[in-house]
This record gives sequence, structure tokens and C-alpha cells, in this order.
Amino acid sequence: MSVDVDVDESDRLGIIDALVRQRGPVAAAIQWLTFETTRSTPDPSYHQQAIPRATFGTPSAEDKVAGLRLVVGAGELDDEYRVAACAALAENKPDDAYRLFVSLQPTKLTVSYLANAGEGYVLTLLARLVQDDAQPFYIRLRACEEVECISPEFALDLYESLAQSTVLSPGQRDQVRDALEAL
Repeated sequence: MSVDVDVDESDRLGIIDALVRQRGPVAAAIQWLTFETTRSTPDPSYHQQAIPRATFGTPSAEDKVAGLRLVVGAGELDDEYRVAACAALAENKPDDAYRLFVSLQPTKLTVSYLANAGEGYVLTLLARLVQDDAQPFYIRLRACEEVECISPEFALDLYESLAQSTVLSPGQRDQVRDALEAL
């Protein structure tokens, strides 16, 4: 999925064109990455040329899912892209999306990336993370904090859910109660 070559802009456009025309999961991954890159790269002239190439044909639902899995599995990509692909995958395959997100070994930064992914199923993934007793407490607490910025009402529910966890120490439970009072 990842090729480390130094190519000029016209060659990159040609690569996008060739891969997308082949269809399949790789094409779906390239399309998704091209659109995702337009949100973070301030180069309108490149986007004006790349977007039409990336939109050649609509991938099937199966190819989209497989393409997002390819993106998540591409360790060479920035975690921000990989986490955003998990969030996008959650629309069709929430269990797979959560499993893949956890396989990235969540950190405070990846939890922030997830909260900022802008996908509709982000709150669902964050809620599953909070309820997952196998995850470290500080990651679960961070997920609650991130949800506060998105939906304070939902954050209240998550803090209450976290407070009910049987694996918390008394000190951790106090931290959750303090956060609940501050909310």
C-alpha cells in the first residue's frame, strides 16, 4: 500500500489515476486517502487535479470496507489517517472498526484523533473504549474528556459508565467523580 518514492506532482496524479482505474480495495483506499488529504493539505491546484482522478467510478461497499482496512493496516501512514479510517469504517463495520482501533494501541493522541475525526460513529467508538475494562484507565478517562468537547450530555453518561467499572481503584474512582462534579 505504501511506496516510498520521490515523485513530482504529475507522476503522483498519474499513480492515483492508474490505481483508481483498477478498481477494488486499493482503489477505494486511494480514493478515501485523496479526499482525506484535501481536508489537511492547503494546495487547491493539486486538489482540483487529484479529486477528478480519485472519483473515477464508485467503489462497491465491500471495496470501501476493504480499502479502509488497508488504510488502518498501513503502518507507514500517519496515525491520524489510520484512526480516521477506523472512524469511517465504523459506519458499516463498528465491531471491526473498534477492534482495529484497539489494535493501534490507543494513546492519548490517537484518542484525540478519533474524537476529531468528524465521522458520525466517533461517539460510538469512544463509548466502547470507555466501557472496555481491558483498556488502561488513563485512556478511558481521556476518551470521556474528549467527548466533553463534542457532547457534554453524552460525556456525562460516559463518566457515569466509567465510574461503574469494577476494575477501578478507589483513587481512579475519585478522579471520575471529580470530573463528573466539574462537568
